[in-house]
Amino acid sequence: MSSQLSPSPVSPHRERRRPSPLALGLLTLLLGLCAGVAAHAQGALPLRPVAARTTVTEFALNDLKGDTFRLSDLRGKVVVVNFWATWCNPCVQELPFLNTYHLDFADQGFVVVAISTDGPQTLSEVRRTVQRRKWKMPILLDTEGAVLANLNPRGQMPYTLYLDREGRLATDHDGYTAGDEQKMKATIEALLAEPVAGAAIAPPAVVPASAAAIAAPIATPSVPASAPASGAASAPASAAASAPAPAAP
Repeated sequence: MSSQLSPSPVSPHRERRRPSPLALGLLTLLLGLCAGVAAHAQGALPLRPVAARTTVTEFALNDLKGDTFRLSDLRGKVVVVNFWATWCNPCVQELPFLNTYHLDFADQGFVVVAISTDGPQTLSEVRRTVQRRKWKMPILLDTEGAVLANLNPRGQMPYTLYLDREGRLATDHDGYTAGDEQKMKATIEALLAEPVAGAAIAPPAVVPASAAAIAAPIATPSVPASAPASGAASAPASAAASAPAPAAP
């Protein structure tokens, strides 16, 4: 008697669990720490851990055209806030580099905001400086010193804040000496490379059971070459039984 083999059953594909919000948060924190270490190794300024960063206080100032500029409008971008003045020689030396980075990294979501701390008596000099040097980054006017007192109470010049995409202070730096522009660029690149909140991990793809069954190979029964097929073996036997007996002589 021949035995007929049946195809192996295909086990349904189980749906993978999505990572919990806690796991995503821990992974984002870990990636932020790794980015800070890597940035420091590459010559960037040391970045604060993501969990230790605080949101920079909102401010609104007018630009040279008289339009109101709000910091919160830049949420989702990496932002450099730089305090400067026309009488500050290191400031004027540093700003051309920031203007270059503002243009070079704009398509990656980066903005430089240069806040002039000149008073009303030197406002005309601010305009002449910007026009002469053809700076394209936003130039804001803090003629009353309100934002300076809040974000730079010691009045250092130049003074630069580096904000991540969530508007949190990642690091800061005061003064400028030749070569600092390399640290500035490396710090900007490190912040741009940080994972965006809520997108640290892509959820695993879920394969439906039906798709898994289609993709899985189906086992076919193997029949020995010497064993006749069950249908072929029974056909001659039934034919012999139904054939009439030969007549007696």
